[in-house]
Amino acid sequence: MAETNGYDSSIDEVRSQLNRQFESIDALREIARTLLSSASLVFAFLGVFQLVLTPSKPPYIVLHGIVLGAIVALYVSLVVICVVVVSPAGMNGPIEPTWETLYSAFVSRSGIELLRMQLSAYLNAIALNDKTISRRQKLTVLAGGLLPTISVLLAVLGMISHLGQ
Repeated sequence: MAETNGYDSSIDEVRSQLNRQFESIDALREIARTLLSSASLVFAFLGVFQLVLTPSKPPYIVLHGIVLGAIVALYVSLVVICVVVVSPAGMNGPIEPTWETLYSAFVSRSGIELLRMQLSAYLNAIALNDKTISRRQKLTVLAGGLLPTISVLLAVLGMISHLGQ
């Protein structure tokens, strides 16, 4: 049994890593939900401000429209990105949970061979999940950058509106 201690420890470690991956994707989803909520609040203020801050001079109407269009486009992009991050991820487990797969991978094996198979299954799942998590992290960072950009453009829109009065 002493010869399996290294495998047992390795399996415990990769199992922990897989659990951290699942926690990581959950954290990214929560961040995206928060960004989406914040963006919705900021965008709601846009509607209120636009009722009050409409330019009156023709040269500023075009600039006003361009900035407003950029804000709308960025907001729609932010919503799409957040929805992608919040949507269920294609996370992989160590093995497909069907009887046939479990039997051929684990039940029909014994001793060291079983531990090697478990370790291999976990390592494969972790490698596949890293790609999903990396992509979602990049999207979350992008969404995090869009929110302050929209806020700055709203401030610019307010200044343009004051120039037009």
